[in-house]
Amino acid sequence: MLALTACASTNFGTINPIRRDRIMAVVAETKHQLSVYTAYQRYELPRMIAERRRMNCGYGLISYDVKTVKLELVTSSQGTAGGEAGISANGIGVSVSGSHQVLDAQTLTLEGDIKSSRNRIPYDPTELKSSPIAQVLKDLTEGMISQAGDPSDVCIKTKKGDGSTFKIGITVTDTVGGGVKIGISPAALSATGELKSVTGNTITVTLAPHNFRMDFPHHQLPHGVTDDDLNKHVVAPALL
Repeated sequence: MLALTACASTNFGTINPIRRDRIMAVVAETKHQLSVYTAYQRYELPRMIAERRRMNCGYGLISYDVKTVKLELVTSSQGTAGGEAGISANGIGVSVSGSHQVLDAQTLTLEGDIKSSRNRIPYDPTELKSSPIAQVLKDLTEGMISQAGDPSDVCIKTKKGDGSTFKIGITVTDTVGGGVKIGISPAALSATGELKSVTGNTITVTLAPHNFRMDFPHHQLPHGVTDDDLNKHVVAPALL
């Protein structure tokens, strides 16, 4: 279920407003990029399990399931900006002076749980190049696995539950055929010291450690592997 809230605003700094009639295209592209990650995960888990080996921390059995997603988007019926701004063909303006005004603008929040679809896409490594959200999550997983072999005195096991969140700043541009392209945006400190996307648009995913027991026959772990060995690494995810 999606919860939608909107609050009116007119003053923005460097922003990337999205026309309201393009919002569902942004949602569709977000779903696609998350599907690229889950396809990678389904492809990679059997290999990870088959090639497991004793590491300094666990067996390298580390993976994250995406549980929820929240989109925070700056929207406008016009999708244009005035003042010292460059306007692209899709009506997206970026101020070079550091401030400009967008009329008829709102901040829209869409939030929902991730559920499996009947149509599971096959894993295609080339899709990662055009799916930066999937690439970021893939890099997180592989980074944790590599850290599991680090010769440290301390191991950290990912906490169960939905406590880890990954907030990603995004850019949105139109593509031929009515779709949109989502990229990763720079971040900057706000006046309050909070790290925020410079475009005003963010996607936040909630992560949970993968339940590896479900991947083994009869949900029984192999000899020598315990629940304590699962999702264990050295460095905790730096999720902001």
